[in-house]
Amino acid sequence: MTNPYQGSSPLFRSALDPDDVEPPPVPTDRVTPTADTFTRDGWQKQATQPKRKPRWWIPGDAERVRAAAEQERKAALVATPFSTPKTVVVANTKGGASKTTVSVLLASALGEWSGRQVALIDNNPTGTLRSRLPYVPESPPSLADLAEAMDAIMSAGGDPVSLQRYMLYQSSNKFSALVARIEATHMENGMRVLNEPTLSLQQYVDAARLIARQYPFTVVDSGNNNRDSQWLGSISLADALVIATSWDKDGLQGVSDMLRTEFELGEQGGVDHQQLAQRAIIVTSQGPGEIVEYNKLMAEAWWDKWGFTHLIIPTDPAIKNGEPIIWSQLSQATRDVALSICAELATRFIDRDHASAPRLHAV
Repeated sequence: MTNPYQGSSPLFRSALDPDDVEPPPVPTDRVTPTADTFTRDGWQKQATQPKRKPRWWIPGDAERVRAAAEQERKAALVATPFSTPKTVVVANTKGGASKTTVSVLLASALGEWSGRQVALIDNNPTGTLRSRLPYVPESPPSLADLAEAMDAIMSAGGDPVSLQRYMLYQSSNKFSALVARIEATHMENGMRVLNEPTLSLQQYVDAARLIARQYPFTVVDSGNNNRDSQWLGSISLADALVIATSWDKDGLQGVSDMLRTEFELGEQGGVDHQQLAQRAIIVTSQGPGEIVEYNKLMAEAWWDKWGFTHLIIPTDPAIKNGEPIIWSQLSQATRDVALSICAELATRFIDRDHASAPRLHAV
């Protein structure tokens, strides 16, 4: 299809001069996106007007009953018994996009409502997951340690007890974490640099498959380099893609870059990257004073036009930068959004199971 976002307008329109160009009309329909959709700055070139509030409302107790029923519906979706283990990759090629925050919230929500074991993998070689966990021992085992021990573990038949030596159970959040090796990086000229190569794609896949044998849900907190072997390993096993972002233009540009990359990859190695992109869930983590209203307006209009699901994690004092996230301390609004994200994921898992199920033909 013709790229609807080609043009000579500047890279980014400041909120201070939004009237530089006359905005296009509000789109009245949605079209199926292609790789051309995600050219640079696509999200910035789609203008719209504020959404109208519904004309009806439900007062008092009726509203609370409706909200409770909706929460029960979402919780029932998350508790669905799926036919195979499911993997969610949380990604954005830009740093500081709240990938780790979103990953911890998703793992906690799945642990709370699914009734099943959940694993959270720090797949970022320079990751900061351990700083967001309520419990981390002084020298925890890491993903790299597990990968190095795979031959011994598998020769013993993949004993679950052997795997548990590497997983850190978070009792307050109801998931088990596998952190990155802290010795894998050092600071050099103000930059964090790797001390050693990352895992190969096959090393990551072997470790992740072992984890999936015991954990029905795996959430992967990915790194920023989507050409890295560990990143490619995680996406090759993904059942769903969650793209985390903030409202700054770099984070939003990362969303477009991620979607474009997945569309360009098409179907490779048994992975339908286009379908992953089409069904991606975009999650914005909103810190105090972080909203740029013009960016938000442009991004949401662009996502709405192409039919992407997007949800906002509200500002929450319990989500402090670099400090542990404890489920019970989160606001009800934050927990409700986390449940909504998990319910959206569940619908994708159900559809995926249905599509892969063998069909019976009449004789």
